[in-house]
Amino acid sequence: MDAPPADKFLYRAFTSVAALGDYLYIEGGEIKIAGDEVISRPVNSTLSLPLKSSWKTSSAPLNSINKGSAPTVKQPALWPSPDGKTIYSWGGEGPWADEAGAKNRSLWAFTPDSFGGGTWGVQQPASANSFAAIHRTGRALYTSCGQIGLSVSGFGVSNTDEFFPDPRKEIPVSGLITYEMDSRTWSNKTAVPALQPQYGWLWGAGTCMPPRNKTDHLAFFLGGAKTSSTSIDFPKLADFSNITFYDPKADRWYWQTTTGTVPRGRTLHCAVGVSGKNDTHEIFVYGGTNTAVNSVDAYNDLFILTIPGFHWTQANVISPPRQLHSCAHAGNSQMIVVGGWESAAFNWPPGPDQWPLGIGVFDMKQLSWRDSYDANAADYDTPDDIQRWYAGGSSNTPKEQKSSSTGTIVGGTIGGVALLALIGLFYFLWKRRKAAAKASPTKEREYESPHYPGLELPGDEYYASKEYGNVSKTPQEHDSAWNMDRGAKYPMREPQELETQYHRAELA
Repeated sequence: MDAPPADKFLYRAFTSVAALGDYLYIEGGEIKIAGDEVISRPVNSTLSLPLKSSWKTSSAPLNSINKGSAPTVKQPALWPSPDGKTIYSWGGEGPWADEAGAKNRSLWAFTPDSFGGGTWGVQQPASANSFAAIHRTGRALYTSCGQIGLSVSGFGVSNTDEFFPDPRKEIPVSGLITYEMDSRTWSNKTAVPALQPQYGWLWGAGTCMPPRNKTDHLAFFLGGAKTSSTSIDFPKLADFSNITFYDPKADRWYWQTTTGTVPRGRTLHCAVGVSGKNDTHEIFVYGGTNTAVNSVDAYNDLFILTIPGFHWTQANVISPPRQLHSCAHAGNSQMIVVGGWESAAFNWPPGPDQWPLGIGVFDMKQLSWRDSYDANAADYDTPDDIQRWYAGGSSNTPKEQKSSSTGTIVGGTIGGVALLALIGLFYFLWKRRKAAAKASPTKEREYESPHYPGLELPGDEYYASKEYGNVSKTPQEHDSAWNMDRGAKYPMREPQELETQYHRAELA
């Protein structure tokens, strides 16, 4: 029973979700049902929810889809194709001691029909030899940007891939795996500068921005924990004050520091991206946990990162505590959250979930939780607090928006908005700057660099390399030396000067 009625439902967790066409698809995970003889059981069906009709969360019309021979896994990477015809499923962790999915280590493709159903089948790679070197992992950070599916790190164990022999030892796996959907080409890019000096990256969230762009994107990876090369124990939480993102088209990594009310470090949260009407883009981050805090409940907060300002705002809303959930943008201005539970513990709570079917709906425009999904919801628009921040007015965090580091935050190593223009993202922003660039060609050259812009990870030590120079210092010392070394080419402007120019040039 993968979609029990509300009076039998207790919890759903370890799922992945993706919106494609007229439906939201829920894949993988486990479910806890009242009166069951086991604590939890694998979900053996793919579930769908209609997006063209409205429904109550307490009676959501879940449809079960037979998976055929497709394996049952927990938290697989789901990559919806931009043409709306396919969802690809990669990786994930099989049920405990169940290695059937690991031995059938194919890429699976779901082809939907027009009625909330569909079929699963194996998607063969263009090169069997190249694919043989790709290994499936669990708890990876994933997203898809246009035609490219991305999966960062994760861990390997015998029920993720038979390459890993030990069923009880999770081995951190470094690197970035990409899949090009049209050509069916796999790549294993082992160098992920964001991980240095750590090795693995687990339990975080990924999203692609801007989400509806067909060609130019950035893949953002937020939160989670970074591990050594030998064990996932005692990881370091990723810092939300420094955001890592990747340009799939140019195959380059970038970082940018942030300002505002920065979220605490966390794992097992979810994130979605959405584009506003005024050339801004927002990433919503909800829930998660930090086992080191020794809290009874998971986090009940919701944060919004606005781009290109790279400014965090905490939504003024009381959210249900939640971890081990997944979420997706659907219905114009809504975020649908599926699964998870309120407790900070990793063991299944007794239940029931405060959400009758484990489904929540958040209005990203009004910043409020709803008890129903509205198929006719208004288009998304950037929340008022964030619009006021861009305009230079007040917000819920007036003390933090005028941080002394704003010059670095919005300017950054390559200059905030100029960075985005450099790598071909947000074409409309680049177009607005084009006239100014012609009038100031020297400025345009200031932001050109043949190297990585320097992955900066507060709290971490740094490796020495030809791209990063001699950086065996503390992060604070590295910041200072880095900026001085690059001062002539990447000038740091005064925060107020930068902020005034930014608002006038980009948002007038």
